[in-house]
Amino acid sequence: MATLETISEADSVTKTARSHSEQSVREYCILKSFAALEQTPGVPGLDIPGFDVVSIAKGYGCDAARLADLEAIKKAAVEAWSKSKPTVLEIPIFPQVPPLL
Repeated sequence: MATLETISEADSVTKTARSHSEQSVREYCILKSFAALEQTPGVPGLDIPGFDVVSIAKGYGCDAARLADLEAIKKAAVEAWSKSKPTVLEIPIFPQVPPLL
């Protein structure tokens, strides 16, 4: 489980990822990694433009927020534990396809 200290270590990543979140790039990087491992790149359906995680979560009755600021992420994570319903926090990360092996 991630701790607030772990989140703090990611401060520079969060700042850089903020610019990526503004581009609204959504993709299944783990599935793209598997496709590359299996030498089948270009599998359709792995880029999902317009996919709004926050709206979908709210539609299912969850609390949800899209956060890129480290302090806001810390606050929302702490508050989520005191709620009686699920909370979804969408936090932008680098859109890169890591190798599996």
